[in-house]
Amino acid sequence: VHAPNSYEPDILQKVSAKDVLTHEEAVLSAENTIKETREWIKENAAQEKNMAFVVVDKNEHLLGIVKREDIFGKQYADDASIESLIKGNVPYIYPDNELSTAVDIMDKYQTDILPVISHDELKKVIGVLSHKNIFAAYRQRRNENEIYKQTISLRRQGIRIVLRGRQFFGWEKEK
Repeated sequence: VHAPNSYEPDILQKVSAKDVLTHEEAVLSAENTIKETREWIKENAAQEKNMAFVVVDKNEHLLGIVKREDIFGKQYADDASIESLIKGNVPYIYPDNELSTAVDIMDKYQTDILPVISHDELKKVIGVLSHKNIFAAYRQRRNENEIYKQTISLRRQGIRIVLRGRQFFGWEKEK
């Protein structure tokens, strides 16, 4: 039986986005056409199976997120800019936000990735957080916590309490 010494927050509340973000996720330039982007994905990111990509301008400021299915959809002209595929509100997270916040945002916007942006008004992308990063961090921290958990046995070994010379309570030894 695990007997905690005190309340511990959920693992995802103890880890911030900056601890697990990656700089290796695919970030697309808004200046590229849809055709150029398709070719780049086929050559460089086909095996990764990214479902979405972050789009930035030439100064690495966040513009939005585009879905892979939109990039490869036939309803868009090859010469259209990748920026034209950005739809709706753009979800993002700051480096010091907890992973639990990231999970909530990903669920709300139904996305597998979140851009991690600077706190200034420029919204410069400093990394990308994916669901894979979050799962890996959760698994790693959970395993670390299990190593350090202490357990106690609930078996009693014939305890007798004497109160003013009289037997107050007692347990038999377990066999």
